[in-house]
Amino acid sequence: MAGWGPSEINGKSWDDLQVLTLPLVDPGGCSTEDRASNVGFACCRSDNEHTTPGDSGGPMIGGSQDSRKLVAVIEGGVGGASIATRADLRAAWIGNPEHVHSYVVASGPAAVAVVPAAGRKYVLHGDGTVSVLDAGWAAVSKLPAGQTVRAIAGSPVGKSAYIADREAVREVNAETNAVTRSVSISGLPSLLAVTPDGKFLAVAHGSSVTILATGDLSAVKTFGIGETVSAMAVAPDSEHVYVTSADNDQVQTIKIPATTMTSWNNGQYGNGFVAASADRVYVSEVVDTEVSVRDRSGDEQARLKLQKHRQVKALAVSGRRVYVGYETDNSTPAQVGVEVFDTGSDSPVCTRQFGAGPLASLTPLAGGGVLAVNRTVSSISVVIAPV
Repeated sequence: MAGWGPSEINGKSWDDLQVLTLPLVDPGGCSTEDRASNVGFACCRSDNEHTTPGDSGGPMIGGSQDSRKLVAVIEGGVGGASIATRADLRAAWIGNPEHVHSYVVASGPAAVAVVPAAGRKYVLHGDGTVSVLDAGWAAVSKLPAGQTVRAIAGSPVGKSAYIADREAVREVNAETNAVTRSVSISGLPSLLAVTPDGKFLAVAHGSSVTILATGDLSAVKTFGIGETVSAMAVAPDSEHVYVTSADNDQVQTIKIPATTMTSWNNGQYGNGFVAASADRVYVSEVVDTEVSVRDRSGDEQARLKLQKHRQVKALAVSGRRVYVGYETDNSTPAQVGVEVFDTGSDSPVCTRQFGAGPLASLTPLAGGGVLAVNRTVSSISVVIAPV
């Protein structure tokens, strides 16, 4: 088994690749380490040596000197057991690029927006710059901006991207990267969300949300939320925008184009994340291990529960799937991934883990799946759950 992980939990990682030779034991021997007996695991046990969480993703190699092969992929280690996922039982999954495919981008990505009609992706970096990538993830250019960009969004149907800086929201032609329109917005715009039909743009700024008509970027109406907006989600019908704040327990519903607003109580203080399907609203607290599933009137229908040691860090709905982004709380650095649920069930469909955290954001893709932004390793992962 080979890896870069520290010699002890939460210790300093090695600068040189480390190698252990360990005996395989029956998978049932992993059950004492909070693992069920499962033939999908390969388990090694030694009194003196074991892998640590920092070794995750490394190889377990077996066989003789002349015929070595990859036996499993290391998951981690704790309490004397070294756990790995058997490669022979997961070969079909490993060979399928649709499950998770990651692309390295410029340093410090914070969010990504997609303009499918123009084949462009826009990556917002922590320093407020925006990189433009083509359909093959190759860098094309950077967007010129007089101010530090704070939020980005892409039109699902048109050829426009939208950026928000400290002073204004600007429409960008995705084919030329030229700014075509702009509108001044007070209160430091922080979040943007385009309706699926491309006709309206919701802008969160301070404790307000302004609805803009994308045809001429004119303001339709501004709503006072009462507290600083922490998250927004647009329903697939393009008629409902859901708004939450980390400072209260209310979920605000803005109706488009009638531009009315109603609210209901989520029953928990400090709503951190929100997403919406055709008839459900998914809400979680700022730090939580569960997601509340509500109907449009606010009545709770179910709860999505993450596995042990996982905390909700992002939410997105894409097609028939709910993607719950998480970070682990039992390793340093935290590991990030998504647990995927069906929109009609509270049972998980699958889990996809893809490296060290923190997880910056999830962006739904029109054809299904999400883009997961991993800030630490400067990558964006395409995560697609089986349908």
